Amino acid sequence: MFSGQGSQYFNMGRDLYEADPVFREEMNRCDEVAGQVLNESILSILYRTAYQDRFTDFTELRHTHPALFSIQYSLAQALLRRGQKPDILLGFSLGEVIAAAVGGALPLEDALKSLIDQARLLSTPATPGGMLAVLDSPQIWDPQDPLYSESWIAARNAAQHFVLSGAAAAMDRIARELKNRGVAHHRLPVTVAFHTPLLDRFERPFKELLQNLQMKELCRPLVSAAWVAQMTRLPPDFFWEVARRPISFQDTIAWLERRGATDYIDLGPFGTMASLLKCSLDRNSASRTFTILTPFNRAGDAPRRLDQVLAETSRAGGG
Repeated sequence: MFSGQGSQYFNMGRDLYEADPVFREEMNRCDEVAGQVLNESILSILYRTAYQDRFTDFTELRHTHPALFSIQYSLAQALLRRGQKPDILLGFSLGEVIAAAVGGALPLEDALKSLIDQARLLSTPATPGGMLAVLDSPQIWDPQDPLYSESWIAARNAAQHFVLSGAAAAMDRIARELKNRGVAHHRLPVTVAFHTPLLDRFERPFKELLQNLQMKELCRPLVSAAWVAQMTRLPPDFFWEVARRPISFQDTIAWLERRGATDYIDLGPFGTMASLLKCSLDRNSASRTFTILTPFNRAGDAPRRLDQVLAETSRAGGG
């Protein structure tokens, strides 16, 4: 499973970078590709601060897009090169692009460079955007209520978890009111209103950036939380659609669960996908969830978790 914007922080994956040669090799490869476009090192930005500074705001899209891609792509390669063979790749927003690259739909270089170009486009001056994770039923959102003006549901993750996206001022207003009502919520470190109509002004130039991308047939099935479907070939405007469409994570997991028990391995840096899964899975489900990276890891935790995931899922006979 590959997560999207909002799951990033400084020093994510640092202990794995220091300890695991495959992960480090792939991270260095991503850094070289990104550096050709950015003229700066993502690794230097990501690991320039002390470990204790990992919760400093990390929101610059032209840095966070390639950083999130690099971390999750490299972690996937660390598993693949040790013999892990996933049956399905599951993406969430930006994570769908990472899943597409891991699934062979396009080369690492093309995917990463395109993401950086997209980040530059979406960072052009406009009404500031934001995203807000809410721990309550999506039914509390009412488009007719002035409180929720300039906001949209960007993701339905569980019965009691959804994400709002929209104008930054709207996110501020809603967050204040939710606090007054005692509704748990969390502002995501994102400055673009992904998955909303506020993105529509970028549609034409965004799609122009995609014109030269040559999508190949996937060598591993990708399950999309934007389409709630399994895909073997991706549409030409795939990158645009995963940024614009709302996410139906809860429905996607329900669809997967109907196929039978599954080992879900969260390759995101925060463990967000695993947390959402625990809210979504039926209490009688035989499925299991695994995380490798979290911002609360102690030194050496990530390498041990990587070995544990490989051992546990190998005994189960697959990913």
